[in-house]
Amino acid sequence: MTVTERVSLWLREVGGAYCDTCLAKQLKLSGRRQANRITVALSMTRNFCRERGACTLCGAEKKVIKAV
Repeated sequence: MTVTERVSLWLREVGGAYCDTCLAKQLKLSGRRQANRITVALSMTRNFCRERGACTLCGAEKKVIKAV
């Protein structure tokens, strides 16, 4: 399973909206930049939405991704 597939599966299973920083921490990615590359790619599919909003974990208002 690729890292992108792992992130995709996790987002669909847990629900909510997550910023790149929290996503990287939760999934033990190499950092926010790796999470950012993955979330940008996922947002180009119809299964995910990346927009400005509150992160489910940290509550910060920033770009978050969620499964739709």
